[in-house]
Amino acid sequence: MSGFIVCGRPLAKKPYYIQEAGLHIYSEQELCYYIYNNLMMIDDGFVNDRLIRFLETELGMDELPRKLSKWKGKMSTSQLLLVIMQAVDYYGPEELEEFRARLEEKEQARPYDLLKSRADYMVRQKHYPKAIEIYDHILEQEKEWTVPREIMGKLWHNRGLAQIGMFWMQEAADSLVRAYGLLQDSDILKELFYLRLLEPGVVFSDEISLLIPAQQQYRWREEYDVYDKQAANSPQVRRIDSAMKKERYQKKDETERILTEWKQEYREMVR
Repeated sequence: MSGFIVCGRPLAKKPYYIQEAGLHIYSEQELCYYIYNNLMMIDDGFVNDRLIRFLETELGMDELPRKLSKWKGKMSTSQLLLVIMQAVDYYGPEELEEFRARLEEKEQARPYDLLKSRADYMVRQKHYPKAIEIYDHILEQEKEWTVPREIMGKLWHNRGLAQIGMFWMQEAADSLVRAYGLLQDSDILKELFYLRLLEPGVVFSDEISLLIPAQQQYRWREEYDVYDKQAANSPQVRRIDSAMKKERYQKKDETERILTEWKQEYREMVR
C-alpha cells in the first residue's frame, strides 16, 4: 500500500467522526487505513449502527452495510473488522494476512495491554485527561489483573507524561518517582531533573536527587539550556513576541486570535 489514500468513490459530505482519535473519516479507504494502523484502539463498540448508516447513506455502499447489519451481534468485533477490510479491498493479500495475525494477537491480549495501548495513543493525540483516566483504571485493577512490575512502571511513567501535558507538575513528579522505583531507568531521573528545572517548585525526595551525580547534572543542565533556547525560537513564541510589538489595536486583535486558538486546542485536548 502506498503512503497516500486513493478513493474510488466521492467523499462523504458528512464525515464519520471517531471521537477517541479526534478524526473525521471521509471514505471507506480512510476507514480501512484507520483500522489497520490503530487496531489496538478499537473496542467492541466500533462497528455500530452509526458506522453502518455512514457506509450506506454517505458513501453509497450497499453490500457491506447489509453484511454488517446481518452479522453484528453474531460475529466478534475482529471478524467484523476483517469483513470491512476484505470488502473495501484497499490492502493487498500480504497486508491482510498480517492484519489477520494481529487480530488474533489482539484476541489473546491481556486487558491491561489493550487499555495501555489506548491510553498511550491518547497521550500522543494530546487527549491527556482521558489517558490519565485509563491509566488510573488499570492501576486500580493491578492486583486483580496481576499486572507485571515492568508494565506498572510504564503505566506510572506515561501517566506522568500525560500529567506534564496538563501542567500538573507536582503530580507528574510523583508519578515519575513511582515509575523510577519500579523500572530503575536513568532516563526517568533525567526527566525528573528537567521537570524541576522547568518548575522549580516541584518536590521529590532527596534520595532521588542524590542518585544523580553532580557531573551528570551539569551535562543535563547544558542539554536543557539548548532545548530552552530552541523553544524560545519556536514559531509560537516568535508569534507572541511579534504580537507584543504591534500597535495597541493590532496587538489586541492578534493576542485574541492566539488565545482563541489556544482555547480551541485545550478543548480538543480535554474533551
